[in-house]
Amino acid sequence: MADQNRFYHIDLLRFCAAISVLMYHYTFRGTAADNLSERAFPLLAEIFKYGYLGVDLFFMISGFVILMSLQNKSVSQFALARAIRLYPPFWVCVSITSLFIYLSSDIRFAFDLSQYLFNMTMLAGVFYVPYIDGVYWTLLIELKFYVLVACVLAIFGQRVKQGFLYAWLFYTGLAIYFEMPEKLNYVLIPSWSTYFISGAIFYLIYANKATLDKIFALILSYLIAIYQARELLVQLNEYYQGDIEFLIVVLIISSAYLALASIALKRADVINQRIFYAVGGLTYPLYLLHQNIGYIMFNTSPAWLPNWLVLIFTIALVFLIAALVHHYIEIKLGNFIKRIVFPRSASAKELN
Repeated sequence: MADQNRFYHIDLLRFCAAISVLMYHYTFRGTAADNLSERAFPLLAEIFKYGYLGVDLFFMISGFVILMSLQNKSVSQFALARAIRLYPPFWVCVSITSLFIYLSSDIRFAFDLSQYLFNMTMLAGVFYVPYIDGVYWTLLIELKFYVLVACVLAIFGQRVKQGFLYAWLFYTGLAIYFEMPEKLNYVLIPSWSTYFISGAIFYLIYANKATLDKIFALILSYLIAIYQARELLVQLNEYYQGDIEFLIVVLIISSAYLALASIALKRADVINQRIFYAVGGLTYPLYLLHQNIGYIMFNTSPAWLPNWLVLIFTIALVFLIAALVHHYIEIKLGNFIKRIVFPRSASAKELN
């Protein structure tokens, strides 16, 4: 491995997830419902209508990476490192999106000052405040996962992490068949937990070895993921009047599991190349920025411009903005803050 602190193939997977979500929004979601986009891409939509599954891959990757990030750190160090990693780019991206909305005067994306301030906390969903950009809902799910794992480890220590994952998976399975307490569901997020759990178990296999109990847990997690994907697919087809095929959904989810399995079993080292670090680094700001800025670009560009040209220009624009945010906020500002908060750390890599 080129760098034991960095999984470059994870960067590649993260980038694939981000691109799939971006293309889902640009070519399918915007015209399928809610009149968000005035430009249609029917041929691309047939492919990228499955791009919403990129979120599932993001959650699996988080399970893998966060469990790794907790190694040799106190809970307070972990919390501070996550806050430094997530909040400064988020604040900048929310502000950039808000500026685009303000300049466009498009009432479909309108917001007010209180909404903006609530969104800046990353907790707007807790207070039932509408998101300035719809993609932000996933960040609250991520935060719940971080807090849940950190609390368990703070109370019980590192030794219980595997048992906790199994218990969480058991609860997720129960939630399919039984009506569980609403407050407990809010904390344990059974609609998405199977992806975090599977990603974390893949990391345990990577760090130690594959055992029968881990393999059984992964199989159960996979079956739950397929079942829940089927339930979600029915809702999506009804809402978007679409024809998303269950078999293709199964193939995509299966591919995500196989990709993480190959990394966990150290069978993917051939593609663990530093070249993927550049694209992997762009994914967080790219994910935060793309949706509403893209729709605004589609809706305000001259009608005589070909759809394909507007699409290419819009993708190039959000990539450029994401690259600037990544370089100046995530890297430069992030490392500056880390040196202040963690002055004894040998390098910024330890704090990822």
